[in-house]
Amino acid sequence: MLTTDISPENSGHRYLPKTTSFSPNQVLLPLTAKVNSKDCLEIGGCDLTTLVKQFGSPLYILDEETLRTACRQYRDSFKSYYSGESQVIYASKAWSCLAVCRIIDSEGLGFDVVSGGELYTNLKAGVNSDRI
Repeated sequence: MLTTDISPENSGHRYLPKTTSFSPNQVLLPLTAKVNSKDCLEIGGCDLTTLVKQFGSPLYILDEETLRTACRQYRDSFKSYYSGESQVIYASKAWSCLAVCRIIDSEGLGFDVVSGGELYTNLKAGVNSDRI
């Protein structure tokens, strides 16, 4: 068991932004980031200390709520501010895995693919080929 002094410099609060912006593109941490009752950083209801103990570090963490919010903000902004036809496109090279592709597809975005692997992943995730 790890024990750490809970002084201000060791508190999970040091990672939280000092802003009230709810845009996922304005802060480094996901929208669900908070400090839990153990004074540890939590994302999407998952204690990061526990995740690191279980999976090791470095560890990539994706918050579904933040991803979905960003997709909706981009999609809805085009609907609101552009009178023509539009399609928001996700660059698959950013992160192409089945879960990410399924989430982005469910939010109505299209996909930019540049490799056979990205195409395979999108198709395997169930993305309709006319949105690729």
